[in-house]
Amino acid sequence: MSVYDGRAKLVRAAKNLFVSWERTKEGWRDENSRQFEKKYITLLQSEIHNTQQAMDHIAVLLHRLRQECT
Repeated sequence: MSVYDGRAKLVRAAKNLFVSWERTKEGWRDENSRQFEKKYITLLQSEIHNTQQAMDHIAVLLHRLRQECT
């Protein structure tokens, strides 16, 4: 699996998770829901974004390495 394939899988999984979370919030509107979102969902969104950026950087480095080794 290439870095881009892995990144695409991460993006799809994250999108599915956040769509499911939005559906869940429609029926769960209390302080516990807000705390859960603040503690887990918001942090997860940030971490996924950081991971995507890191994967992009790794892909660039791997491409450069392949060019230098051929």
